[in-house]
Amino acid sequence: MMAIYWPTTKKGPVFLCGIILLISVFFSGSKAAAALGVVIPIACILISKIRARNHAINPIRLVLILLLLSIASAALIPLFPTEKLLDYLAASESTLGSRQAIWSFAAKEFPSHFLLGHGFGGWSPRFYSYAIANGVNPYFPPHNSIIILWTQSGIIAAILGLFFGIAVLGWCLKLALKPEKPTSTSPFSTGLLGAAAWYFIQGLGENYGVLGEPH
Repeated sequence: MMAIYWPTTKKGPVFLCGIILLISVFFSGSKAAAALGVVIPIACILISKIRARNHAINPIRLVLILLLLSIASAALIPLFPTEKLLDYLAASESTLGSRQAIWSFAAKEFPSHFLLGHGFGGWSPRFYSYAIANGVNPYFPPHNSIIILWTQSGIIAAILGLFFGIAVLGWCLKLALKPEKPTSTSPFSTGLLGAAAWYFIQGLGENYGVLGEPH
């Protein structure tokens, strides 16, 4: 998203790379990434189109953007082959089931470890027996950025991580909603907002945490 909205008049190669990377998302096998790969670009386009009229986007316009985004996303569903769509829904249901088991364990553990969490490496030995009893892969990590922060470093780290995400998104949104001017940073801020929103939203169901991980 940042490459697509790169702030330069000679952004051809960068823009092309952004488009190629966006398309490659749909071949990654990630259900969440595929959904966000449709929703996030549409949201960015709608914000850009309304802002291009040199009017600030007030809350009413923002609500309309979200409504149009929902309608546009729903309208795209019939374009997918029925078989592929059913496969996607089945895979999504399976993934969500395992995530729910993981998050249920975190909720079960939270009252007795809320302050300091489990510490680094403390999740795996505790989750193992629970996962075996519930038919889940015993080697699954938390798959949620906030839970990862809590289990590794405690409740304070989780709260700071949550505030960090909100602060970044709020800052990007504030810049992206400014009326567009010749020297404005709004277009690039739109791409930055899309990238940050994608990262933090998908992070709530993945295992890369706030700062990422080696793989």
